[in-house]
Amino acid sequence: MVFQFDIIEIWSDLPPTPLLHKLDDADQKMLELVLLEKPVYSALEPPAFEIIKADLVLRSRNPVASTSPQQTMHFLDWDDHGRKGTTAHALTSFGVWLIDYLDSGVWAMFMFILAIIALFVLVCVLCVFGWGFWEDDYAQAQHGKAKEGKRRGKSDVEIATRLPFRSAEELGLSRGRVVGLGKSD
Repeated sequence: MVFQFDIIEIWSDLPPTPLLHKLDDADQKMLELVLLEKPVYSALEPPAFEIIKADLVLRSRNPVASTSPQQTMHFLDWDDHGRKGTTAHALTSFGVWLIDYLDSGVWAMFMFILAIIALFVLVCVLCVFGWGFWEDDYAQAQHGKAKEGKRRGKSDVEIATRLPFRSAEELGLSRGRVVGLGKSD
């Protein structure tokens, strides 16, 4: 594998007025790395690469750019937590903020523990008096059937035994047999 690193502009915000300088000279050199994949001797061993060659080459001698995809990385799009605007950046930034907040003093740790206890109580209350969001269609359909069965006096099985037995032709099946089990007291 061949990687070529080409710096196309320099930016700095250290001076009073930010500095931006384009590097578009054709005689400028870029870093070229040639990597060779090491053989894998075990299924548990991850693939690894070894740098075979690291050299400065001219921009004009750029055979890789014409055949391979290029990726441009802007310095301002990145910070200590990764690329800005990504989910990983947001989660990492939040994690660092939370650790810094918890490290700020005893009251912060007390508030965090209090929030965890409040969240636990809220989840318990929802589970006990819940909304029923964890019930599937079958559980929702069975809700209240036991009370209805006691009022009627007969269960679904006993009601079904009074229905006439139908043959395969009556059920609309051209081939096959109908096998059924019944209960009689």
